[in-house]
Amino acid sequence: MSPEETILFLENSTPNEIYKFFESKNKYVFKLKHPLIQKFIKDDNKLVLMALAKFSLDFETVKYLYANSKDTAIRVAALSNDKQFFDLMFHTFPGTPIIKEVKEFISKASYSEFKAHFQNKNFSESQIIEFLEKKSPYEDIEDEKYKAILLCLLNNPNRLSKYDIGNMPEDGYTWYENNKVSELFPEVFKKYFPKSLYDLNKLIDV
Repeated sequence: MSPEETILFLENSTPNEIYKFFESKNKYVFKLKHPLIQKFIKDDNKLVLMALAKFSLDFETVKYLYANSKDTAIRVAALSNDKQFFDLMFHTFPGTPIIKEVKEFISKASYSEFKAHFQNKNFSESQIIEFLEKKSPYEDIEDEKYKAILLCLLNNPNRLSKYDIGNMPEDGYTWYENNKVSELFPEVFKKYFPKSLYDLNKLIDV
């Protein structure tokens, strides 16, 4: 469909159809100020707003929905949005944490919000390393929350070793960071969960 046909389609679609459209890897970037997006926000249909939060290619729209929604499901959808090129909530491009915002998020977020954020593939190796080494803004997290985030990171794709001799990245630093995460994570995890045997893909309580 052309841009004009796409807009006409979305203007006359049901919430389910709108959700499926944004879910299906659409190629159009609708900016936050676009009249169609403003209409969707004004209409306040939860399913449509979840579609925008989770699948929008415009990060300003995602951030707006997170900041202005009191609905946990929409906030979780926004935190899980990984359609951006390295963009991540509470970080400036390319991955520098906004200290105050990260600390505020950790102090107030629910566990479902933790999962969405820390399992987002854009929460990269460098950010995992900062967390594991307790660098700012992760230096003073209370133990229970730190453990909760560790559990979330188990399912972050950047937590696992990705490379071997026949499959190396183009630059050495990418390999270095990924290798460091795969070595450091088990050590930190064992420190906080000493009664669990850690394997790369599973936990076995003993």
